[in-house]
Amino acid sequence: MIKFTLIFVLFTGTLYVAGVPISSYSGYEYNAEVDAWLRLRMVPASWAAAGMNCYLEGGLLASPTTSAMASVMTAMMAEKHLTYSFTGINSIGSKNNFSSLDGPYYAASAFTSEYEYRPEVDAWLRLHIVPAIWSDAGMRCYLEGGTLASPNTKDMLQTMSVMMAKHKLTRVFTGINCIPSSGNYKSLEGVPVSSIPSGWIPGQPDNDNMDEDCVVLTRDGKLADMSCESLLPYFCRKENKCGPVKKGYQWEPRTGSCYKLHGSEKSWRKAQTACHSEGGHLAVINNQIESTVLKDIMNKKNEERHAFIGFMQYYDKVWATINGDTLSEAGFTTWNKGEPSSPELEKCGSIYRNGLLNDAPCDYRLPYLCEFTP
Repeated sequence: MIKFTLIFVLFTGTLYVAGVPISSYSGYEYNAEVDAWLRLRMVPASWAAAGMNCYLEGGLLASPTTSAMASVMTAMMAEKHLTYSFTGINSIGSKNNFSSLDGPYYAASAFTSEYEYRPEVDAWLRLHIVPAIWSDAGMRCYLEGGTLASPNTKDMLQTMSVMMAKHKLTRVFTGINCIPSSGNYKSLEGVPVSSIPSGWIPGQPDNDNMDEDCVVLTRDGKLADMSCESLLPYFCRKENKCGPVKKGYQWEPRTGSCYKLHGSEKSWRKAQTACHSEGGHLAVINNQIESTVLKDIMNKKNEERHAFIGFMQYYDKVWATINGDTLSEAGFTTWNKGEPSSPELEKCGSIYRNGLLNDAPCDYRLPYLCEFTP
């Protein structure tokens, strides 16, 4: 088993990292064959530590995902007389399903049931009880599509503290560290520790034994420096897949879509335009589960009897969705009792609070449900 070996670091898509031209980063070279910046690290490291070092520099652990990349990596290894090097290819996130760190598995990393949406911070959090060293914790979060969480705001500090108390934890790793620059503590998002509301425990940081580059959050809501090789629980954070909280969309794991109920009333066509302006469309029901989801959303607003959604009666008198599918093709055809009641006058679709379909005049002003799939 190879535990420590050499690594490649890859930059793509930008010529700047933290505002510094990448050419200023020692050891990185631009390679036109793969249109990327590469660095061959000669100091051996574990796979997790290697990946975290790449991440902290704004890059990722490189993989030979193309023939050109394989050729470049092989040539660089031959120049240094190396027999092997770590790549980003692994099956940590999905057993026996090997993929590079920029491959489809990680690009579309699924939200698991272990993540909990916290509206007060508009993010998904997962508390890993099984302890890990800091680099392994950071890499695990990265492989899950998130980052090692830090109490960057008062709301995040409160949320992390409550979850710690629930599990009787005395301290957890945060993403705050000074690994790139000794004594200059920042979260992985780049927030300086001076701007983080929790503050230090008196006497901290003390850099005991000159070996405390990582930071923990204690049960008292304060920070302390700690050896990165300590074993501690940690939080992973994923941003709300539905975008900024001001848009009001909520992620729904049952359908894989984001939804928003607009209380401001509009005609059907203006409602569709409003959804488009937010990057979505009037909601389309594709199965019974989605009907239940919309019913749950409707019932959180006691005043809404029914709301426009994305179907209407077209010129051939066929009810179809905005995607051009008949209701049957879309997957849901259950009308409320007695509906459609006036198909000659009511040609636009809405949904009742019980999750069933209704016809309504297109020029009526009603609340409406928008949907988009991130």
